[in-house]
Amino acid sequence: MLGSAEHALSIANLSHSYGARQALDKISLSVKPAAFTAQLGLNGAGKSTLFSVVTRLFGVQAGAIRI
Repeated sequence: MLGSAEHALSIANLSHSYGARQALDKISLSVKPAAFTAQLGLNGAGKSTLFSVVTRLFGVQAGAIRI
């Protein structure tokens, strides 16, 4: 649930593209405070893009992030 006080990070329907190439397509997740998390995936799966959008290196094109 976006904006819930029980989550340190909430992402809802996050999408990001590079031109016609869709890097993230409606990603949603919630991370509880003090939780250990990891991103795993193949090359080109969107791991770096997700990190860059969450840390505001890239702007949010669609969806919402709450930290």
